[in-house]
Amino acid sequence: MATYHFDSEHFFVNLLENLHEYIYSVKYENGVPLHTFHSKSCSKITGYDPEDFEADENLWIRMIHEEDVLEVKKFIDD
Repeated sequence: MATYHFDSEHFFVNLLENLHEYIYSVKYENGVPLHTFHSKSCSKITGYDPEDFEADENLWIRMIHEEDVLEVKKFIDD
């Protein structure tokens, strides 16, 4: 009987990178962004490549309409 090692992180990263939809996540700790993930489709929606978001962890929040930033930050602080 063969056993297979299932690397769930690799599986999900591969899955997300190959979707046509724009998916992103931002990991915050103590109000500071530690890591963002943006699928390859982000450039079609935002005009920025995933590498742009990697280079500037706060780029995504500057893209939010200023009237909505406070509401979004409530979720970050929770």
